[in-house]
Amino acid sequence: TRRLIVSGRGQVGDGGRKIWKGGYLLVCKCVTRVMENYGGLEFETHGFCPECLAKKSVSEASWWEFTAIRSAVKNSEGTLRCHHHGHVVDTRFVAGPVDNLTKKPGPLPAPITDPGVPVQEMLGAVVLVGLWDGKSRKVVRAGSGVIVDRRRGLIVTAGHTLMNVWGNSQYPFGENYYGLRQGKVVIGVIPDATDESGSKRNKGMAVFRYFAKIVAKDQSFERGECHLDACVLRITTKMENDVSGNGEGCGDQPEILMLNNEHAFKAEKLQALKISDKCELEEQVRVLGFNQGGEGLLGPGESLNRFVDFARGYVCKKFVSSSGSEPGGAAAPNNNRDVFKPREEIAIICPTIGGHSGGPCVNQQGEVIGILSRADPADSQRCYLSPTSEWKPLIKLAKKSDGATGLLG
Repeated sequence: TRRLIVSGRGQVGDGGRKIWKGGYLLVCKCVTRVMENYGGLEFETHGFCPECLAKKSVSEASWWEFTAIRSAVKNSEGTLRCHHHGHVVDTRFVAGPVDNLTKKPGPLPAPITDPGVPVQEMLGAVVLVGLWDGKSRKVVRAGSGVIVDRRRGLIVTAGHTLMNVWGNSQYPFGENYYGLRQGKVVIGVIPDATDESGSKRNKGMAVFRYFAKIVAKDQSFERGECHLDACVLRITTKMENDVSGNGEGCGDQPEILMLNNEHAFKAEKLQALKISDKCELEEQVRVLGFNQGGEGLLGPGESLNRFVDFARGYVCKKFVSSSGSEPGGAAAPNNNRDVFKPREEIAIICPTIGGHSGGPCVNQQGEVIGILSRADPADSQRCYLSPTSEWKPLIKLAKKSDGATGLLG
């Protein structure tokens, strides 16, 4: 048995009439005519769920027998629900521009969404990244990150959370920890449900547990440029006790050495996310991280937020530059195009907030396709990712460095 699927893409207004009248109906009729004129060929006509075809492989897509579609039209049923995934679609998308639907479809009922891997199952790999200043004894900057190697304690985060990548004249360009002499990285994790430190009340809230250091970053800093807003961290020590609040107590804790100790990391039971360097236009994604843009009665910067959240969006564009110049995305903060020149970026439509930077952007399978770099200054709903293909070499370099800082360019 072989299957031939014909699908159309376009504006879905008015039950997809523009798609059907724009040539799709003619193609379907031609295919049917050829099949009917092919001697001795037995075939059946099915209608496939358009939501399934957009999100899943053909083998996983739900379908209806044509008799069921015809019955829905006859009974003036405005919507059809697919059997396997619960998608609710306008009957006209599948049946064609039929005019005998006496009942015009009203608002579609809320579909049984198929978000893929639940967010809750990924939170253990999302971390709060803070720049700790030992002199002032507080967290002076905060962003997000993702664990990519649980056996070595490797974390990927946005470079600009921990160093000046935009060319801001107030800080030394490309220097670790913004040039702070007593600067280092503090890592907050969401306690597992079985942890003694966890509780139902604080579910989804991170506690500061580890210190880390930068072990791999973009080598182009040495040439006065930055081509990649990402860096790799390695967990070095664990605090004797978890620290909450704004992290003021991080400097008071005795530290347990973790560096190059796989047995110690195994006991920590860290969670890591898989990474993928594949993404498609219109692919649905989610960005996970720790919003520091203010919430409720608190304005930005008034309190360090340790509650994780996420935002939904989709891929709208992919930029690639072979010359090393900015590949066509929005200007970096301060409009310093002469300094920040990303080789490759992914643009997504997604409402993110400050603090999400460095947080993972995951596909429906829970795979990381990039980390959040920056928002578009002209469109608050549009932001840019540092793709996994750009920072995967940094991870390889970090695995070989055994704790020493490595550069890649």
